[in-house]
Amino acid sequence: MSFRRILRAPLIVAGLLGGGLLLGGCQTLSGPSNLSNCALSSVPTLVENQCLVHHWIAFADQSQEASESWRSTIAQRLASSTSRDRLVRAVAFTWSSDPSRLAEARRLYAEALEQAPQSLRPLLQLWQDDLGERLAAANAPVAGRAPVQATPAASATGPGVEQAAARIAALEQENAELRRKLDALANIEAMMNRRYGE
Repeated sequence: MSFRRILRAPLIVAGLLGGGLLLGGCQTLSGPSNLSNCALSSVPTLVENQCLVHHWIAFADQSQEASESWRSTIAQRLASSTSRDRLVRAVAFTWSSDPSRLAEARRLYAEALEQAPQSLRPLLQLWQDDLGERLAAANAPVAGRAPVQATPAASATGPGVEQAAARIAALEQENAELRRKLDALANIEAMMNRRYGE
């Protein structure tokens, strides 16, 4: 990927995400979208209506920025085994920093995804796949890298070497995150194309 393409990726991501929310979000059957009618006041439901996908996206956005105490509150409030409660907990746990909650989210998706309305399944599947990729990456040893032999250059220490290594690691992580977001947006675009027959 070229440097220019990397720099444009956030703009492309923002544009696709904005377009995706407008096209795939809250849409009425009789007229243009009116997102103000789709404000999420609580947790989303599985009731098929014009705001179903928009409500789940809003809840997922909230989950991405939420604290672990918020996730605990959601888990306590929605502790039943209904499909809706299991999916709400799965989405809330998808962006947790706690590995046990990530594993719980994977289990909840597996149990309840098939009971979700058809229009919501691609979005939930996207989040489930993203969670699976993150769990696999976190649990897998660094593959494809041979052990580094101790040489004077490899064993050099100091603030310059440590800063360079930290910068490289940060850039690799940022690159992986951008790739993940771009893949997610491509999946959303494909879902919208299937949905609207383009």
